[in-house]
Amino acid sequence: MNVTFVAMGSELLGLERMSAFLKERGHEVSLAFDPALFAERVYIENPHLAKVFSTTQETIDEIVSQKPDIVGFSVIADIYQWALYVATEVKKHIDVPVIFGGVMPMSNPEVVLKNDCVDIVCIDDGEHPMAELLESMERGSMRTDIENLCFKENGMIKKNPQRAPIPIETYPMFDKSLFEDVIPINQSYLTIASKGCPYVCSFCSESFKQPIHTGSHNEEGSAYTTNKQTHYEFKSVDDFMEELVLMHKRYNYTLIEFWDNTFTARKDWTLEFCERYKKEVGVPFKILTHPLCMDEDIAQALKNAGCYKVQFGVQTMNEEVRTLIIKRTESNRKVANAFACLDKVELGYSIDHIFGLPGEEDNMKAGLDEALSYYKNTKNLIQINTFWLSIWPKTEMFQIARDRGMIDDAEAERIENALDDNIYFDLGSVQDKEVIKLCENYQIMFKLLPFMPKLLVNFLIKTGLYLHIGWMPRMFTRRLLDVATTLVNHDYKGYQYIRYYLWQMTKVMKSKIRHKLPNFYPARRLAESTTVGLMTNSEDK
Repeated sequence: MNVTFVAMGSELLGLERMSAFLKERGHEVSLAFDPALFAERVYIENPHLAKVFSTTQETIDEIVSQKPDIVGFSVIADIYQWALYVATEVKKHIDVPVIFGGVMPMSNPEVVLKNDCVDIVCIDDGEHPMAELLESMERGSMRTDIENLCFKENGMIKKNPQRAPIPIETYPMFDKSLFEDVIPINQSYLTIASKGCPYVCSFCSESFKQPIHTGSHNEEGSAYTTNKQTHYEFKSVDDFMEELVLMHKRYNYTLIEFWDNTFTARKDWTLEFCERYKKEVGVPFKILTHPLCMDEDIAQALKNAGCYKVQFGVQTMNEEVRTLIIKRTESNRKVANAFACLDKVELGYSIDHIFGLPGEEDNMKAGLDEALSYYKNTKNLIQINTFWLSIWPKTEMFQIARDRGMIDDAEAERIENALDDNIYFDLGSVQDKEVIKLCENYQIMFKLLPFMPKLLVNFLIKTGLYLHIGWMPRMFTRRLLDVATTLVNHDYKGYQYIRYYLWQMTKVMKSKIRHKLPNFYPARRLAESTTVGLMTNSEDK
């Protein structure tokens, strides 16, 4: 069977894993990719430039031209409306079943299936269900009883049971060939060593996924059982190193991004990996992790192995909000200890901080001042990634916000249908004007902290001037300070992202020129060949 996957804005590991799985079973898999420049709803959003560089229609044309037997989308709330538009337009040209998978359909399959352009929804791991679906289509009759899939049947929605999670070691390597023509993999290699997360933060999709088993930590780092349990496992170090070494030979990548939710969750695994990685691969890499999963041994091992940046999901330094709202147990002392471990070995790190969390409004300034006091006393902090609370369907945070009156019925319906401009870099779901006004000052101050002299930081705090800098344009200032952070800290990822955008812009503009001037390139090639012919004849004479 011929499968076309559709992606917007970035490389998707889930599609690469699915592609590898289906190709092993003899199916043909292709990709239709929309780079969504200046409209990818993550880092850069500019409606005017987005219109100039838009390739959505080209993406639709590419899907239609491939004549697929089925079209698959991996969808989060940010791109849900875009995916619906593309699927609708495709169905105007070809009669093809469309399947949606990913976090958005997983959280709200009934809502997604109400759309005429969506025929099937996948609500968990999709590799085996997709293979079974294609096999039934090959036999001439699409099955509608496949676990993990939801269908429309006789005007009703049929939601089949979920199947047990598939062990991570049974999956094939990611099919990087799926994205290699549209993503510069040689610049930055994206991969993941684990599945799931040992923590269940209320704002995250993990808070509504099917509970399977425990894998978290208490204050001292030992295992404990929480009310919500998650499926969580790592590949073996042998299997993971096999992938990294093979792909390094294939793409000669110069940087790796490990997108595991908590890369250092297993200390024994981390130490073994770091020892082998330094010898067998050795290129700079970046990880994401949790403050409770950092100690001096792990910090030193990461530093020795070539890690250049650790991204901590801190979110808040208000302990009460962290416990009651985010559903996490670490104390500020433990968070500060994680910073100190990296400061000791001089390894750079960044902090994720969320503005507008429920419960902070009662004494918000005091809570943000406490965060400021912790952040300013670090030594190797190179960036504070500031986000605004974004509420996603079916997360525990969604219900918390409903209970506290942050969102009414109308807003809840908009969130469930992904109709909000819910960009977590630009206000997200936060609506209180006083909260926004106060937090904008701290957002800019947090951005300035990593590269501003300590003397100036202390002066701004002592005089209270930091409370009067929020008047600057939010998005422009944030982008400017992010660029400054990249330049000051020589951040590999920042440089790579700038190069990626320039690379994609060049590709898009060349494509548009070819489309607008179809006779230009053949004429040039004819002129070049004529010139070569004349030169050859001249040499013969």
